[in-house]
Amino acid sequence: MLESSVLLYEITGNPAYLKKARDIAAAAHRTFFKNGRWPHHYWFNAVLLRGYEALLRHDGNRTYLNA
Repeated sequence: MLESSVLLYEITGNPAYLKKARDIAAAAHRTFFKNGRWPHHYWFNAVLLRGYEALLRHDGNRTYLNA
């Protein structure tokens, strides 16, 4: 959903999609990043990372990638 929201923002230019992507990114970080680590589900982590990379292109916030 994170990457999809970024893609919808890129296609439409509608800032509501970018806001939704930022909200999803923050919620995923709060929910899944525990004790300084991401879960040991490599496929999930890879998809989430792809979404964080897509979001980085538009907001420059490295918080999630640095985690």
